Amino acid sequence: MGCSPSYARRFSYDDKKGGFQKEWSKSNQSEKVSPGSRTKIINRDGGSCLRCGLEDDAALEVHHVLPVSQGGTNDDQNLATLCSHCHEAAHGGSKTSGKTVYEQGDFRDWIQETDRCFEERSESLGSRQMKISDY
Repeated sequence: MGCSPSYARRFSYDDKKGGFQKEWSKSNQSEKVSPGSRTKIINRDGGSCLRCGLEDDAALEVHHVLPVSQGGTNDDQNLATLCSHCHEAAHGGSKTSGKTVYEQGDFRDWIQETDRCFEERSESLGSRQMKISDY
């Protein structure tokens, strides 16, 4: 076929319908942010997590403020920079849940709750001594 195996797995064939893209693939693709958009959003947000301030580019991710599954888009105003820890916290422990721990419209209030963020990060680090770079 001339395509990668991972790309081919996104499609199926049915005698009645012919070839079609699987539903999980459609939703998964719409949630992806292009590398160019990722860079633009992280730069816009000062190169750090909006919730805890972490500046480790390898740990930074782009978060959909309103999840795609709830009608959110990939427009810049719906994207925000979070570190992987805060991104997981925003989704209640599962980045793929399609749900957030904050109510629609309360994202800005949620990221201001820094005390909770530091407590969560402390718990996830366990007994390891924390350094300023951990925040």
